[in-house]
Amino acid sequence: MVKTLRRKFIVITMLVIFFVLGGIVGVINVVNYTRLNENAAATMRTLVQNDGVMPVPEKEKEQGETAERQENSETPPPPPSERDGLFPEESFKARYFTVRVSDGKTQINTENVFSVDDTAALSYVNSVQNGKNTGYYKDFYYSVTEKSGETLYIFLDCAKELNEVRELLTTSLIVFAVAVALMFALILIFSKAVFRSVEESYEKQKRFITDANHELKTPLTIISASNEILELNYGESEWTKTIDGQVKRLKDLTDKLVFLSRMDENGNKINRAEFNLSNAVEEVASDFIPLAKSTGKKLELNVSPDVKYNGDEALLGRLTSLLLDNAFKYSNDGGTVSVSLTSRGNEKKLVFFNTVDEIEKGNLSVLFERFYRPDKSRNSSTGGHGIGLSVAQAIVTAHKGRITAKSKDGKSVEFTVTL
Repeated sequence: MVKTLRRKFIVITMLVIFFVLGGIVGVINVVNYTRLNENAAATMRTLVQNDGVMPVPEKEKEQGETAERQENSETPPPPPSERDGLFPEESFKARYFTVRVSDGKTQINTENVFSVDDTAALSYVNSVQNGKNTGYYKDFYYSVTEKSGETLYIFLDCAKELNEVRELLTTSLIVFAVAVALMFALILIFSKAVFRSVEESYEKQKRFITDANHELKTPLTIISASNEILELNYGESEWTKTIDGQVKRLKDLTDKLVFLSRMDENGNKINRAEFNLSNAVEEVASDFIPLAKSTGKKLELNVSPDVKYNGDEALLGRLTSLLLDNAFKYSNDGGTVSVSLTSRGNEKKLVFFNTVDEIEKGNLSVLFERFYRPDKSRNSSTGGHGIGLSVAQAIVTAHKGRITAKSKDGKSVEFTVTL
């Protein structure tokens, strides 16, 4: 159980770390790529506004105009490139080529790019004639504009920027992988130390239950034997019946506690073998027919024939007995108890139903908690001690199944076991 708890802790912690670090890496790369798109779009707008030519600021002219405005105490307007969201230096960094198509004539200008010649430029134009006005083709950001019967294709070289984005992505993924691996190693090491105290406490609890079982068996056996002698010498009385009943309850309780302890200790390992589940359920249910008649309750069986299952026959027989015993204990006077078994593919479903006087509607998973019983049953004469359903749940869990409890109308309870 402690190993399972530690495993779950490691898995949950690693999932949190994975999503947090993955989110950080994702945000960084998305922001970086978005910035690339914004810069490319800003440069492209400048080229489109200037008819496919990147304007180059004239230093001397700008300096003279700036000095004149300073003398007149005027605030100088930003240079053309800055108005478009670019810095002046971008004018010298832009690598692009243009293709103009007008009246069947094609003009190609590849003076501002080195890696593309006229033939390649035409192939790029043919490749982007897909109805989109902007987008990426290979490592170029392109724009298609039409004006006065002329179509202007502008291709902006973003190879350097895209390579930087790819390098950042690769580097961040490597760092992410290394960080996750390192975190996993550290959590694996330190979780062992963290759960050591839990494991020691759990081991003490298991030893206590086992020791208590051995220590209780002897006095219970002596009490039971002494009670029998009293009945032989003085006859059966109300007191001897009470003693016998309480001894049986204590024996049943200690047996169930030891069973739960062993199930936890074995890590829910069971001996599996294929058997006829239908016959096993019917055999156990038949033992409750006399009880149904003596208590005036109705027992209904709806078991599909010849349902085979690979599991522990003894444990599943005990599961059926526990749930039927629970149904009879808590069903109302003259009520109905039913058992059904159905099979659909590899899934087997056992449903235990019983009527009650009153119970809370909805999910009743709280019933599987150890030593839990509804308040009304604590003062009743059912004789239960609130651990039978915990044993049932342990058996189902050992078979990798699930068990649920619910009430649809507040007048009945339905336990569903899915195997």
